[in-house]
Amino acid sequence: MKKSFFLMASFLSLWVSAHSAQAIEVDGVDLELPIVTLSVMPGGTLSFANSTEGVIVDGAVQQVNGDWQFKAPNQSGHHELKLINSNGRVQLINIFVLEPFDIMSQTKVNGYKIGQYRQGYKELESYAPPTGFIRVSPELENIRVSPSFRLGQFKCKQRYIGDDYYLLLETSLLIKLELLISEARKKGWMSEGSTFHVMSGWRSPSYNKAIGNKTSVSRHLYGDAADIFIDEDGDGYMDDLNGDGRIDIKDAKALQSLAQSVSIKSEGKWIQGGLASYRKNEFRGPFVHVDVRGYEARW
Repeated sequence: MKKSFFLMASFLSLWVSAHSAQAIEVDGVDLELPIVTLSVMPGGTLSFANSTEGVIVDGAVQQVNGDWQFKAPNQSGHHELKLINSNGRVQLINIFVLEPFDIMSQTKVNGYKIGQYRQGYKELESYAPPTGFIRVSPELENIRVSPSFRLGQFKCKQRYIGDDYYLLLETSLLIKLELLISEARKKGWMSEGSTFHVMSGWRSPSYNKAIGNKTSVSRHLYGDAADIFIDEDGDGYMDDLNGDGRIDIKDAKALQSLAQSVSIKSEGKWIQGGLASYRKNEFRGPFVHVDVRGYEARW
């Protein structure tokens, strides 16, 4: 999604450890989720350090100088790798080869409206315009991109013609959301197998402008932000997390407070970013915004 897609070199690094179960390193954070999602531009390479305890199956890989490499084809699409270690633990890796996008000449991808990205902001790599998008066909919409989330949960709400749509989704956002879900379950707020209600995931610049947002650098535009709430009873609103019999900003604050505590105790596993709670209005209930912009932001 960003400019570099060589995982051993920059944004995402993925390796198989010879001393533990398969470990995935994302932005310097080790993670052992059973389902992981990564992206790469056409022709790009994902590199895996070789491990005597790991076996790579169900994927187009080759060994180069002792390391395993996934060489992306020149066409966008979805691919799967399965890593199986010596004790039989299986880890599924979804790899999305992105549909290229040139901000200098394009405002649409195959007819799907994107709009215009701002070029450069604060000289931060996390604000670099995307160079490609995940193409989501009907059969891909419901695949799991992590243990608790499906790809379609992060789609933009704009209207489109045809069966396929496009989005951005950063691996580091999924890491943060999975950590938060784990803690919410420990508090009894969520059951095993449930997920956050993602009120807003990725937004195209066009849609972001259409709904009245004046900022041109919302983290939603970069696929690393989500507006979420807990809805175990399925009524479409935040649950009564603090148990006072009301659904209001205090429930969003409770979820925000939990996220803040996770950020402290998770040490290096919690990617820094934005965190804020919003009160309800006439259109929707209270919710919490989380993102992984790379530096702490609170409002």
